Amino acid sequence: MRKLIAMAMLAMFLVTLVAMPALGETKIIEPGPIKQTKPSGSGMVTTPPVNREKINYGASARAADGSIRIVVDGKILSPDVKPFIDSSDRTQAPFRAIGEALGCDVDWSDADRKVTCKKDKFTVEMLIGNDTIWINGQPKVIDTAPQIKEDRTFIPVRALSESLACSVAWSEPSLSVIVSSTGF
Repeated sequence: MRKLIAMAMLAMFLVTLVAMPALGETKIIEPGPIKQTKPSGSGMVTTPPVNREKINYGASARAADGSIRIVVDGKILSPDVKPFIDSSDRTQAPFRAIGEALGCDVDWSDADRKVTCKKDKFTVEMLIGNDTIWINGQPKVIDTAPQIKEDRTFIPVRALSESLACSVAWSEPSLSVIVSSTGF
């Protein structure tokens, strides 16, 4: 699985490098860990933190107004409210915008304060303010929680994208989250 993810990240990098040759030098840096859980015979156990790669494409790619950009399969999203970086240094984006960009059916339950994202064999559920998400009914602890801001539901982009088997990269100079659903 790690080899597949690494190959997908490399392919995304090469496509981006060819598509954006004037954006500058690329270097790899390490972000903070993501907590994960997995089932065991006696309940849930926490696995060691997983290191994720960040890929920098160059400062000239930065959005003109300095805001965070979300790029899904090469298309820049334009949600009605801007994504932001939360107190856990994670990018939060409007749920419906990112879910629909990934081709998912999205649903909001006001009574439960829960978002649900469905596509093919994946169902991802998140509760506002809860750092546990459910992927096909299996819990996974993440290091930040979905939240309501500006009357919109914001979710951690990486958590949803990786739950749907997508690869995710962060470009610090361009303030961009790059999501690739290749092979999804």
